[in-house]
Amino acid sequence: MNTSDSERNGPWDPLILQLAEGHLKLMYMAHTYMGRVLEHHGLHHVHYGVLQIVGGKMPPRNLETPVSVSDIARAMGMTPATNTALIDRMENMALLERTPDPTDRRVIRVRLLPKGEALLQELEDDWNQHAHELFAGVPRADLQVVQEVINTLESWYAQHMKEKP
Repeated sequence: MNTSDSERNGPWDPLILQLAEGHLKLMYMAHTYMGRVLEHHGLHHVHYGVLQIVGGKMPPRNLETPVSVSDIARAMGMTPATNTALIDRMENMALLERTPDPTDRRVIRVRLLPKGEALLQELEDDWNQHAHELFAGVPRADLQVVQEVINTLESWYAQHMKEKP
């Protein structure tokens, strides 16, 4: 009698479970690594997210620029009060500034100041250096397979983030 892998292993495929566990470990390790880089600049992940959104480097990339305060809150999944405090702190650090929207006085827009632009570029350069070190020595064909897997994961997350509240 020929049994399939799913019958032999039960309802959960051990390889899929190993990949899921590895995925979580890598997310944690990347988060921790970036946290150390950001800490050196007196920042947290949420600050980097705001810099990326305001700088047009992070989805959603179709936001009108300068970016509205409410768009930042939506993109970051933050409450308006949390968002205001965060932007206050970043404004005090001379990373960004708020300006009134020229056509709608209810809307406040945020743009990067030169110090914020320079910091965002420095962080991106650090991350690019990290990526080159991380993947050094991995054959190009393997990197292309990894890229295909990352694209699949990104598509899955994008689809399921739309479906979930």
